[in-house]
Amino acid sequence: MSRASAARLVLLAAIWGASFLFVRIAAPVIGPVATADLRMLVGGGALAAYYAATGFDAKWRRWWPHYLAIGALNCAAPFLLYGYAALALTAGLLAVLNATSPMWGALLSVLLLRERLSGPRLAGLLFGVAGVALVCTPEGSAGWLAVAAGLAAAFCYALTGVILKRWASEASARGMAAGTQMMGGLLVLPLLALAPPGGIHARHRRRAAGARTRLRRARLRPLLPADRRPRSNRGAHRHVPDPPLRRSLGRALSA
Repeated sequence: MSRASAARLVLLAAIWGASFLFVRIAAPVIGPVATADLRMLVGGGALAAYYAATGFDAKWRRWWPHYLAIGALNCAAPFLLYGYAALALTAGLLAVLNATSPMWGALLSVLLLRERLSGPRLAGLLFGVAGVALVCTPEGSAGWLAVAAGLAAAFCYALTGVILKRWASEASARGMAAGTQMMGGLLVLPLLALAPPGGIHARHRRRAAGARTRLRRARLRPLLPADRRPRSNRGAHRHVPDPPLRRSLGRALSA
């Protein structure tokens, strides 16, 4: 591998890994559905505009069934699954789960393409599974459903690779990049009616507001005058005198 190819590979890995950071930031705010749909529509739209400006023909009429099927499997499904997982998992763990795609690919190649799994490949597969399990256990023990969603998304990527190799090897990679994202975005678009942007954020905001209210009340109870404290708390601070400053502050904060 040349230095230029190695540099491009490292850059690609950095861009791909950074996407999980942005998903982790966006999903709790606008929801996993809007996060996934915006990723696909913006990415696909940008590529389609670039192709139109440069005169590239994606051959929509010939390959649109493949764009639709691969868009559902390689874009819509994994983006939704990763968006859901990002509500509970960190960006680092999402990237680790995504690294299981080659492991799923090796298994699917044996089952679907009848490829031979050699001893070294089998050993590497087992070590990879053990490593992912070791990394996921501390954080994922409290969110196994989110971990399962991340693994399912990686499985979708691996299955896509097998399908492309067997049934869509003649399709243009450039056309597939834009077509699958556009089709995936259009497939997910109706789901926004069921999960509008901000719905997840609103629930998180209500929970956070309730937690802040409970914390504020707990902190203010000792400051309240004896006759303004909740009944269960009135006798808790009788041994502490109520100086004038404390009584004034308590009345001001409880008004």
